[in-house]
Amino acid sequence: MAKPVHEVDWERVRSAYPEQQPLLNLNNAAVSPPPLVVEQVTLDAYRLVIRNPDRNVWSHLDLGLPETKAELAELIDCDPVRSR
Repeated sequence: MAKPVHEVDWERVRSAYPEQQPLLNLNNAAVSPPPLVVEQVTLDAYRLVIRNPDRNVWSHLDLGLPETKAELAELIDCDPVRSR
């Protein structure tokens, strides 16, 4: 027998988060874990920074800040020059 659609949806949501027992807390911010994809990206960024930090942070990440700021300004519909 096929599962109801809402159960399939919740299984997909549960699988996106680290296992928590007995409940999966999807509240917000400090009380719930980030989705697994966010956890993985955070760990990858941390690894990048701790491996050769002078090159990876100052030469790589810092060079991308203006573009990142412009993209974020566009996302929230504000002027990137005035938001400095």
